[in-house]
Amino acid sequence: MKKMTLVLLCVLVVGASLLTGCGGGGDKEKASMEVAIVLSHRNNEWANALADTLDADVRAAGYTPLEYVADNDAQKQIGQVEQAIQRKVAGIILNPYDSAALGPVVTAAKNAGIPLICCHEGVNNEDAVSSIIPDFVDGGRAKMAEAMKDMPDGGPIAFMYGPHGSPAQALIASGYPIALQGQEDKYPVIFTAYGDWSDVSALDAVSSWLSSGKQIDAIISDNDGMAIGVLQAIEAAGKTGQIKVYGLDGAPRAFQAIKEGAMMATINTDVPAESKNSVEQLLNAINGRPVTKNILLPMVVVNKDNVDQYLK
Repeated sequence: MKKMTLVLLCVLVVGASLLTGCGGGGDKEKASMEVAIVLSHRNNEWANALADTLDADVRAAGYTPLEYVADNDAQKQIGQVEQAIQRKVAGIILNPYDSAALGPVVTAAKNAGIPLICCHEGVNNEDAVSSIIPDFVDGGRAKMAEAMKDMPDGGPIAFMYGPHGSPAQALIASGYPIALQGQEDKYPVIFTAYGDWSDVSALDAVSSWLSSGKQIDAIISDNDGMAIGVLQAIEAAGKTGQIKVYGLDGAPRAFQAIKEGAMMATINTDVPAESKNSVEQLLNAINGRPVTKNILLPMVVVNKDNVDQYLK
């Protein structure tokens, strides 16, 4: 009887050991159902729309989004990606602030076996699983071409750039000289400034320009958030309607400004397409399916002729 009891006790102990993962090796750690969304900023309505759409699409895919916002600080964003890696998330969707600075931490995610997708902007290495980026170069070219079309006789212009070193800023700005080639003297650039994608940064810079008394016929802004600040500065200086303004992103306020005639044009980026492609490629990577390495999304000029189809 004692012998039978001892055998039964051993069976129970071994069985419990297997169930709890002790002894001879148990179940593997449950895979994470968290996806980190690491954003460069939430400084304008377009950035907020992208963040909210990514959040919704990640949830619809059955994962829990963990949002990090770097406030246009490369070192802060590096630390946030490192936190996500340490947390062993299922995947990372990164909207990088600095293409060079974020490169090493993207490699760190790869080495940790965590798929990382670059959304809206890229990094300077090939270790991201996929990059979903609007065609910013063509967007910059198209925006400058639109301004030149509206100013056939030429005139002095100014550029309101995004943050220096930002991947998107560099690409957008590289499109301007493509359109201007051979006509630089016809469109002299008299002012340039770097903002942080927000209306406040552009308001401050452009207010200074306008107080100089120098003539400006058009201000080309790298994004719609800053273009709104440009419009505010123009209104405050009593020059509404005297300076042509151009943006990029496709923010609702920009569409409304175009409809009202305060703004000439913007270049639309497709938020739903950026988010959808980012989440799809991340799920492909998580589940071992083929991944498309680079997806370049087209950008569309929105002006008074077609703005109604973008207004909600």
